[in-house]
Amino acid sequence: MKKTVVILLFLLTLLSVNNRTSFAADLLPKANSQLTINGAPFKSTAPLLSKGKEVLVPLKDFVTQLKLNLEWNTEYSGYRINSLKKVILVMPNSKLANIKIISEKNYKSATAGITYEFASKIERMPAALIRQNNVQYISLQWLCKQLELKLQSNNSSLIAAGEVAPATWKNLTPLYETLKKKYEYDYFSSDLETFMKYEFNAGVNRGFIEVENKQIIALIGKKIWTNYKDTATDLTTNKVITLPRLSQITITDELSGDETIITYKNKLYKISNSFALSYFKKDPQKEFKWSAKVWNAIKEEEVFIGMTTPQALMSWGEPDDINTTTTEYGIFEQWVYGYSYLYFQNGKLTTIQN
Repeated sequence: MKKTVVILLFLLTLLSVNNRTSFAADLLPKANSQLTINGAPFKSTAPLLSKGKEVLVPLKDFVTQLKLNLEWNTEYSGYRINSLKKVILVMPNSKLANIKIISEKNYKSATAGITYEFASKIERMPAALIRQNNVQYISLQWLCKQLELKLQSNNSSLIAAGEVAPATWKNLTPLYETLKKKYEYDYFSSDLETFMKYEFNAGVNRGFIEVENKQIIALIGKKIWTNYKDTATDLTTNKVITLPRLSQITITDELSGDETIITYKNKLYKISNSFALSYFKKDPQKEFKWSAKVWNAIKEEEVFIGMTTPQALMSWGEPDDINTTTTEYGIFEQWVYGYSYLYFQNGKLTTIQN
């Protein structure tokens, strides 16, 4: 097993992922679906969208109506949602999210007992952030779960309810005073302003790989294969297209800000620098002689019964944990992805549990 992981990671630049949560199909919006948040109609000029079983909601309008703070994090090229209980960082065109739980229990040592911070974790969203008509959309079910909102459907209506406190100085002062007293002999922010800036205005410190300009420059002129679906804008027509996973692109030039010029099928496009967070240096479809059925599933980040462990690993990434049992009948493995589980017998996928 370890040998398989090492071989695949040699080709991949992957982040740890987890939690593939699916939601009931009855939450799918109809053409006239209406969303209510704590008794008030959802205020947005953009409509709700659907993608599979996911309801997609305009991110900015939803967070604003909850009176939470939404910021663009330049350092990590993502959106940061600050609430009293969590700091959530999500990136355009990606299913990866960084969750930092704000609590005394989660305030942990980061550097050999010297530096403390709120520990963070990577989670996989059921649908990537997408942009349509200049509006950024996010999974409504997933965001409600993270913010501890109860989401229900009633005929053609969706109802989100629950209290979410913003990360204001007033709300965070009691926690700050508790932590300062508890860790007064260890490294700790000397004042509330520094604490607020470090934990809520300086971005999530771990979990995402920073995409620097020098990283993009090093790729100019080189061919790579994308590791997730992305959107790209045609430099000639300004038409926006979707780049499938495993698309071969050539890095052509860098742009100021957070975009890069690429060549795709002999045309020039610009895409977000977030592509450099995870990509292939070689064409996986040539490295691994798998069937078209397998590659089609991998491109959609799906798994099916009969897949081998390397194929499942390529599709879903590294699991959170692997539990192995060896008996006279063979080797049995349970791969844990948040609340989803894959079961293998002698290297073959036999059961999928969501």
